[in-house]
Order: sequence, then C-alpha cells, then structure tokens
Amino acid sequence: MFYELHEAGKVLIPFGVKLFDVVVFLQLCFLVPGFILNSWVLSIFLRNLRRHVTPFTVYVLMNTILEMAMTASVAVTSVPQVIRRDFYLKPSWCDFFKYVSWTLPSLLIILHSVICLDRWLALLRPLWYRTKTIKFGLCATFVGFLYHQLWYLPAFVIDSLKERRPNQTCDTAITAITYRAMVKVFTDFLPETAIVCSYPFLLYRVWRRGAARRLGQVPTGPAAAAATAALDPVLIRSGIEMRLTVCMLMVHMVCWMPYSITSSVLNFWKPNEPLVLLYVYYAVYEFGHILCLLDPIIYLLYFPGLRSAWLADIGTIRRCLRLHSNAIVP
Repeated sequence: MFYELHEAGKVLIPFGVKLFDVVVFLQLCFLVPGFILNSWVLSIFLRNLRRHVTPFTVYVLMNTILEMAMTASVAVTSVPQVIRRDFYLKPSWCDFFKYVSWTLPSLLIILHSVICLDRWLALLRPLWYRTKTIKFGLCATFVGFLYHQLWYLPAFVIDSLKERRPNQTCDTAITAITYRAMVKVFTDFLPETAIVCSYPFLLYRVWRRGAARRLGQVPTGPAAAAATAALDPVLIRSGIEMRLTVCMLMVHMVCWMPYSITSSVLNFWKPNEPLVLLYVYYAVYEFGHILCLLDPIIYLLYFPGLRSAWLADIGTIRRCLRLHSNAIVP
C-alpha cells in the first residue's frame, strides 16, 4: 500500500527477475480467467433476465459486475507499473489508483455483508421474504454503495486539499489518520465482523437441513417421483441459495480477509523494514485475486440454469470449432 512496498517490488529474485513483475504475472494468471468467466456469467444473465434474475440472484449479478470492475482496474493499474515506474508520478493516474485502492476492495465486503443480511431476512422473516421482489435487492445494493461512498467522500476531499510537491510519489494512505480509522471501522471491520459471525449460524442451518433430509425416509420407485414433484420449488431454491451463500462466505474469509486485514494494517503502520512484510503482503494480495476466479465457478456449480446455459455455450463453441476445422481441411 505504501510507496516503500512498491519500491521493494524492485527487489531481484533468482534469475534476475523483479519480484514485482512476477507478482503482476501471477495477477494476470488469475484475473484474466476470472474476467472471462465473470463476463460469461454476465452474458448469460443478460440474454435471459426473466429466467435467471431472481430476488436473490440480483446480488450475484451485482457481485459479478463489481468483480469485473475490480479485475479490469487492477490490471490497468498494475501492468503499466511494469512498463514504466513513473506512472505514479502523474496526478491523474495517482487519483485513479487511489480510488481503486480505497473503494473497490471494501465495496466487495459491503456487498457480501448485504448478501448475509438477505439470508438472515430469509430465516427470520420467511413469509415476508417470499413476497420480496428484485427491486428490494437493487435498493439494498444501492444503499450499501451509497453508505460506502459517503464514508469515502470526505477522505477524497481531504486528500485533494493536501499540498503536493512536484514529482511526489503516489501514496495510497488516507491523509487524516483519525478519519481513516473511522472509515476502516465502518466500511471494513464491522461488515467483516458481521460476515464472520454469520457464517457459523448459516453453516449450522445448512447442516441441520441436510441432517433432517438424511434422517427422513427416502422413498423409492414411483413414490420418489411423486415426492420430488410435491416439493415446494421455493424451498428448493432457498436451499440452493443458502448453500451458495455459505460457500461464498467461506471463500471470502479464506481469500479476501487476509488481504483486507493486511492492507488495512499497512495503511496505518509504515514498517521500518518494508522488505520484512513484502512477501507476506504479496502472498495475501494474490489470494484476493483468486476470489475473482472462484466466485463465477461457485455460481455455475450451484445454479442449474446458469450451468445449463454455460454448457450449451460450450457445446456451441465446440461445434463451431469442429466446423471450422473441417472447413480448412482439404
């Protein structure tokens, strides 16, 4: 997060390669497939909104768009550093990098906490939740975005009033330390705490539902078909949404929390020897990018409609490639 860490990225590792260049290469290994998969999922949503967009999957749609913005912005801010290190000396580039570094990671936390809130509403107010519309999900996402941006707006104002020296290095730390702490608490730590505290209860709910299903009598033959037909589609969809949420939160805690905590610590503490934390920081930095690749895979695993549309696209691509190869063969 600090310039010292970016300067430490010039450190040479074996074979004379810069460590920062290796980190950017690993970023692209996760970000490019993640961007392609998220774009594919988004295209499936847009091709049939009526079928795929529900009061819950609207959060998946928003999360997909946010992760696409994150992957694109990280690539745009990282690759130029490999080409020219003085990109950070440009005020406009520095302002864009600050906005990306400050807002997008914590905005993902806000959106995941909104998904947690949606699951709690499904558990505590089931009758009302069945009447919930897509509009509620869009409004909840917008309120979360507005809440997040209102916290960061004074930070941008304070930073813009700060005097800058010619050729000053871009520092992503927010200027006012006290206000910086407040912003981190209300946009990072409290939503992360809500996610961590919600996970055991939601996991227990999934386990209890699965245990009740296993302990019940399982019909066979014609009785099995009749029992399957009698199942409430709303309950089936609710179970899928709960399992997907638990899986998403688990991946979030494993991949995103280490990066979020480390970057927050480095925003408040400038180490005397930045090289000591260099490898730790870059390691957890890569974990955050893995999340953008795993989330679309989770969507395809848990939503049959998205998965069938994706497999149909794969089949279409294979047929087109086969026809093309047959056409060029004499």
